[in-house]
Amino acid sequence: MLVALSATDLDKAANEIAATGGRRPTCLAVDLREPDAVDTIAVAPGGIVIALALIRLGVDPAIASGPFVTTVTDVVGFFSFLGIATLWFGLR
Repeated sequence: MLVALSATDLDKAANEIAATGGRRPTCLAVDLREPDAVDTIAVAPGGIVIALALIRLGVDPAIASGPFVTTVTDVVGFFSFLGIATLWFGLR
């Protein structure tokens, strides 16, 4: 499994995939960008709802919302990454 940490690494990974007969040398770039967009779109309303719920409970949302927002971000990012990769590689 290849993981690209920078644009240079991504170019090296794409060249390696292309050299070994890979069908889609840009698949890593697509799989790394699309889940970020899904994550950003989903976490904004989630953060608002969490903050409003904490205000209603009488808790300071600036202090208490960190773990909840982080959990939402991680879960949405994880499943969007795996879901898009599954669709991209035709595993379903």
